[in-house]
Amino acid sequence: MKFHADYQDCESWIKPFLNASGNHLAFTMMNMNMEHEPIFGKRILLVDNERVERELIRDLLVTDEHIVVEANNGAEAYSLFTQSQFDLVVTDSVMPFVNGHELALRIKRVAPRQPILLITGVDDSRSSRKLVDAVLQKPFDYTALQQELAKLLS
Repeated sequence: MKFHADYQDCESWIKPFLNASGNHLAFTMMNMNMEHEPIFGKRILLVDNERVERELIRDLLVTDEHIVVEANNGAEAYSLFTQSQFDLVVTDSVMPFVNGHELALRIKRVAPRQPILLITGVDDSRSSRKLVDAVLQKPFDYTALQQELAKLLS
């Protein structure tokens, strides 16, 4: 299943995506002129303690036919990571138990080449760059997410 810009019935949920407070979430369809071609059908570990945010990001990923395994926090994610293989890890930065930075550090210790995308509402991209392969700042839109995935997975 792919998004089509002409779907009228999607207007209510194809709008601003992921504000910094996390209170309002929806999708944005943007001009699909991207630097990289979209990537489809990858196995992705998605980590976010906010259920609504995690579900909306999952829905975006599934739209591009990705297989998404979800974790509620970094500790759960690390356990899943050690039991399976993933093409990409997408993690929020601020979470209880094990945050996104600590999760990235643990994953890179056992799998240094594992691509990790950190999603954050906090401007910590400089310190995060050392641990992860890309940082996506909230708020972001569907196209920005697709572009980061294409860069990391191509």
